[in-house]
Amino acid sequence: MTPPVLTAVEKSFFESNGYLSLPAAADVLELAQIRHLLARLVEHRTGFERGDFLDLAGDDANPEEARLPQILMPVNYLPELASFSLPRIAREIARQLLGDPIIAEGEHMILKPPRTGAYTPLHQDEAFWSDETDYQSVSVWFPLQDVDASNGCLHFVPGSHKGDVLPHHSVENNPQINGLEVDHPQAFHPVEVPLKIGGLTVHHCRTLHGGPANTSSEPRYAYIFGFGLPAKPARVPRNYYWLKNKNLYREKRAQELGYQLTKMHPELEGAPTCS
Repeated sequence: MTPPVLTAVEKSFFESNGYLSLPAAADVLELAQIRHLLARLVEHRTGFERGDFLDLAGDDANPEEARLPQILMPVNYLPELASFSLPRIAREIARQLLGDPIIAEGEHMILKPPRTGAYTPLHQDEAFWSDETDYQSVSVWFPLQDVDASNGCLHFVPGSHKGDVLPHHSVENNPQINGLEVDHPQAFHPVEVPLKIGGLTVHHCRTLHGGPANTSSEPRYAYIFGFGLPAKPARVPRNYYWLKNKNLYREKRAQELGYQLTKMHPELEGAPTCS
């Protein structure tokens, strides 16, 4: 499928709000194939030993009980995923929004199981990354089925990308849980963005976003691609103390088994997350 050409209005909306929703950007039959492949990876907890299978809402102590499973770099486990058009579409959208040279920063998938209480707290993706680096990056988010408030569509806080990375804390204030939440989330007013399958959203790495739990009877899958301009040393010193306090089982597990943790690009200290 040919990547969409963004209009001046769409580019302006992204610059003002830090996110953009596009309908009919990907082939529905292709998305169904991808969903089937990713479901196989989740079924087998693929990448658990390496720390690539993780629970964004939990501590990974038991992968069978993951409430919000994520797999980093699924293409490393199923190379055929690279043959689909989604990476090309995502790259082109990122290039139109950010310019050149665009660098691939990685990909991941997230499952919201049916009838689960696991929601994605409001967060900025950059809060998971290095505090010694400045980024100009976007995440391109493809739902693999229709999404709305009942199954966990994304919510964005318009204009939140224009400020700094805000203070965050571990979900439930538990440093063993992988996910992060912005401090005082009740102070923000996110906008719900439902989508039909074939659509996508793209958001800046500083845009506050999250999503509700999947209360429907069907699983909700999303496949996300990160692209950005080359990262640069931070101009202003920062302290992401919320990362330094982390005590993650996935890191210990990978180290004990002799694996290097997957990083979405070289400067990252952790692994980025997205709803």
